[in-house]
Amino acid sequence: MLAQIYSDGLLFYLNCALATILISCVLFITCSYMILYRETLRQRKKIKSQQLTQEAVERFAKESKALKTTVYIVGAVVFCLLPAAFSLLWLVSLPPGVNPRESKFFYAYAPWISTFGMLNSLLNPLIYCWRQKEMRNFVLRFQAHQVVLPVNQS
Repeated sequence: MLAQIYSDGLLFYLNCALATILISCVLFITCSYMILYRETLRQRKKIKSQQLTQEAVERFAKESKALKTTVYIVGAVVFCLLPAAFSLLWLVSLPPGVNPRESKFFYAYAPWISTFGMLNSLLNPLIYCWRQKEMRNFVLRFQAHQVVLPVNQS
C-alpha cells in the first residue's frame, strides 16, 4: 500500500515536471518567433526606406521565406503536441489516488493523442514540399519515373 502511494506521488510529480517543461518550451518557442517576426518586419521597413543592393534584397527575401517555412513547421509541431500537453495537464489536475485509466475521458482522448503525434510526421514533408521548390521538383520527378511491376500470380 505504501509503495503504491509513493509511486502515485512520484508519478504525479513527474507529470507536473513534464507538463511544466512542455508548456515552458511552447511559450519559449512562441516568444522567439514573435521576436523574429518583429525583426523581419523591421528589416522590411528598412529595405523600403533605404536603397539597398539587389543582392541584399534577394538575400532578405530568401531568409524571410526560410523563416516562414520554419514558422509553419514549428506551428505544426505545436499544433500536434497540444493534445499531449492538455492530457498531461489533465493528469496533473486529477486528485491523488485517482486512476486516469478508469475514466471514459481517457479512453476517448488517448487515440487522438496518438493520431496527432503521427499527424506531425505527415505534415512536415507536406510543408517542405509546399514551401521548397527543389523538394517539390524532386518528389514530382521521382514519382514520374516510378515503375510498377506486375505481380507474378502462380
